[in-house]
Amino acid sequence: QYQQAIDYYQQALTIYQEIGDREGESHALNYLGTAYNCLGQNQQAIDYHQQALTIYQEIGNRRGEGNVLVYLGVVYLQLGQYQQAIDYYQQGLTILREIGDREGEGNALVNLGIAYGSVQYQQAIDYYQQALTIYQEIGDREG
Repeated sequence: QYQQAIDYYQQALTIYQEIGDREGESHALNYLGTAYNCLGQNQQAIDYHQQALTIYQEIGNRRGEGNVLVYLGVVYLQLGQYQQAIDYYQQGLTILREIGDREGEGNALVNLGIAYGSVQYQQAIDYYQQALTIYQEIGDREG
């Protein structure tokens, strides 16, 4: 029920903006981007993710910044813009590695594997193997 989720995220966004909670605002924007992505409304998704990215950068939330870069990569991958997706995944991966977010690093690596999977199989396998190693090290059975 993505539209219902969007309605709630919009309400939350309004409240966060009214009380000046930039962190909450950035999260709401990011969730809005994800919901619009699920609906296939890619430009809306990009717009919301970009807004979230700007705030994450302004407030110094590196984890949020890294994750939203990966989310932007997902949208561009769905648009078939593989190089743009790879660029966002790489940027997100760099940040997530810098801050020691192993789960986020694994997720970025899996997404890089997906992006390379249709054109450079060995590169995709390498990224999947790196992600698998991380997931095993942190005990993430789902990963």
